[in-house]
Amino acid sequence: IHAVRGGTVVGEHEVLFLGNDEIIEVTHKALSRQVFASGAVRAAKFIANKPAKLYEMKDILSYNNVITNMYLDQNQSMITVCGLPSDSTVGAELFGKLANSGVNIDIITQNIAANGLATISFSLAYDEINKAKSAIKEFVSKIDTATLSIFENLTKITVEGMGMERQTGVASKLFMALSKENISIKAISTSETKIAFCVERKYFKTAMDMVSETFNI
Repeated sequence: IHAVRGGTVVGEHEVLFLGNDEIIEVTHKALSRQVFASGAVRAAKFIANKPAKLYEMKDILSYNNVITNMYLDQNQSMITVCGLPSDSTVGAELFGKLANSGVNIDIITQNIAANGLATISFSLAYDEINKAKSAIKEFVSKIDTATLSIFENLTKITVEGMGMERQTGVASKLFMALSKENISIKAISTSETKIAFCVERKYFKTAMDMVSETFNI
């Protein structure tokens, strides 16, 4: 790394990253010695071994602050209905009955098995289990292949950060950390800047510690 003007001088600086077959030039304007010195080094660490392109300060900030917040909800449970016909009208009817009963649904997942039957799982507040069960019990009983299971004592952990939308592999890194402690994910929901997942309540403290350690929050 070569700075055309020294790191102890404020103002505009040109920072050159010299390689065997290429030179990267960064123009940096700092109003203090400390800002320039730390900023240039941080930029150098960030672009090392990355493909050649124009990077923004947002890229650097998000790289070091992928996840900035973590929230906890210990009043969670999950209902799973297996053996449903893989027809969109079935899911619509199922959730329609829940809505008509005033049940608030949080995370929803659906999988289609090799035999063509669907499994739908959804998380909800623990104190709404009985209401939800009553709402769909008759509907499920009319489908010969369908079975209903209830999972109680779950905790939902939500992590978020603006850096997520600028980085790939965040979810992979998160779940790899949890797998090291053999923590099973019961449900998951993702967006550009947020990941929410449910684990057994007895593992929530370990899960939070692993997330904090992995992402330095």
